[in-house]
Amino acid sequence: MLNKLLLKASNLIFAVMASVILHVALPNLARADFRVQNQNGEEKDLQRDIIQDGPVIVNFVYTRCEGVCPGQGQRFKMIQSLLEKRSDGEKVKLISISIDPERDSPADLKRWGETYNAGKNWTLLVTDRKSTDLICKEILGMSLSSIEHSPYVAIRDRSGKWQSLYGLSSPKEILKRFDDAQNINPISMRVNHESR
Repeated sequence: MLNKLLLKASNLIFAVMASVILHVALPNLARADFRVQNQNGEEKDLQRDIIQDGPVIVNFVYTRCEGVCPGQGQRFKMIQSLLEKRSDGEKVKLISISIDPERDSPADLKRWGETYNAGKNWTLLVTDRKSTDLICKEILGMSLSSIEHSPYVAIRDRSGKWQSLYGLSSPKEILKRFDDAQNINPISMRVNHESR
């Protein structure tokens, strides 16, 4: 009981600190590639097949999480909805990486993604624990054990470097940071009405 209370208190403290964004340039993932499975059970190379050179927003979740992960899913759902209204929205990839690889299967991720209406540009991934730890270090600059109950989102900027921010920021704040990282002025962007 005390542990749950402490966990909730720490999440609340993180939420209060959400205005303090971890706007830090992190290493480029291009140094290494990792074999992952997507929500359809297909094996892919994270960098070559999924991230490639396009704009990317990544979060870290696990399907049995009852704490911050449902909020992460809701934020990505809202980000996905906002991106669908933008002319550049199709180019942006949303990626959710499981931080519980021993228990999350591709089928679990698929069900979790369906809960949040994950579309074609939202990929859910799982790999082994060692690779997950290395991915966390490459993208966030932190180990897997450091982020297990802390919500983080990573954005890749135009130069290929990763920037990390607090994952409980609003979807609009996350997209603003994304646009800043891409040097995009969203006011000058045309809204994509063709799909509406």
